[in-house]
Amino acid sequence: MSGFMHENDEIIAGINVTPLVDITLVLLIIFMVTATVMVNPAIRVKLPRAAGATDAPKTNLSLVLNVNGQLFVNGSPVTLDQARKLIVQAVKSDPGTQVLIAADRGVQYQKVVDLITLVNRSGAKNFALNVEGTQ
Repeated sequence: MSGFMHENDEIIAGINVTPLVDITLVLLIIFMVTATVMVNPAIRVKLPRAAGATDAPKTNLSLVLNVNGQLFVNGSPVTLDQARKLIVQAVKSDPGTQVLIAADRGVQYQKVVDLITLVNRSGAKNFALNVEGTQ
C-alpha cells in the first residue's frame, strides 16, 4: 500500500452533485431574469409592417445623388426643382408613393440632408435611405 493509505480506507467513487445542482439553479435564475428583460424592451414602439407581395407600394421613385453632386430620378438626370415637381406629381397621383434615396459615400452629408428635406417638403411621407449591407 502507499504511504498515505491505510488498510480500512476506501476509495470514494461517487460524484457529489450538490454543487452542480446549485450552479444549474443559479444559471436558470439568471436566464429567467434576462429573458424577461429581452422580451419587454425598455422603449415601447409600434413597429412598422413589412410590405408583402400583395400590399407593396404602387409608386416608387428612386433618387440617386452621385459623387459629382448630380441628381437622378429613376435614372434620368434632373435638377432639384425638377425632382421636387416629380415628387409632388407622384404624391398627388398616389399618396403612398415611396421615395428611395441613394447617395455616393463621397457626397457631403449636408447634401443628403437637403435631399431628405426636399422629399419631405414635397409631400412624400414614405422614404428610405439605400445603404450597402455588411457581410
